[in-house]
Amino acid sequence: MRNLRSAVIGIVGSLLLMPTAASAFDGKREGFVLGGGIGGGGVTFEELVYFRNHQVNPKHVHTEPVIATYLSIGWGINEKFVLIFSNHTVWFEKDIGHYKKEEEHYSTGVTGAGFTYYLDAEARSLFVTGALGLSHWENHSISIDTATGFGVFGGVGCEFARHWAFELSVMWGKPCSSHGWELCYDPLSVTAAITGLAY
Repeated sequence: MRNLRSAVIGIVGSLLLMPTAASAFDGKREGFVLGGGIGGGGVTFEELVYFRNHQVNPKHVHTEPVIATYLSIGWGINEKFVLIFSNHTVWFEKDIGHYKKEEEHYSTGVTGAGFTYYLDAEARSLFVTGALGLSHWENHSISIDTATGFGVFGGVGCEFARHWAFELSVMWGKPCSSHGWELCYDPLSVTAAITGLAY
């Protein structure tokens, strides 16, 4: 849970400093951009155990509420098209207790390269965004429980004021780890967030 608190504090601090940071830029999306965001939503996933390429555990879908954090850095080709390298992560808890409530703390997300396309050169503007890259899964209660794989992220939003936007996002990944057998996850998350972008 300490990692979640640190991430949230970092994101909130970045958002609060965004207008100050933005004053050091030229106010145009063309060129260097730096962004972050925080929000919430939900994630659904299965824990899939494979042995010799056959799934050996019963199907069971989990659904949990999440806190979402976004970070991005990029370069605007022009006022509408921005290349980005981003990290989108959701943080959640899962009850593993059989007879009493016992929670473990998890995070899953996608880090990769992508783009944001704005319909208008200035705010207010609708936009679409997406990225492909490495998905990750981590159980913060058990340090050895980490997994990586392919992931994809996509979203739509509205820059409702200069540097500030509302974004709806979908993220999916297939992180796996090997322990003599293969343990995979297939998290699908849907989130809404307020984001800030310095340019």
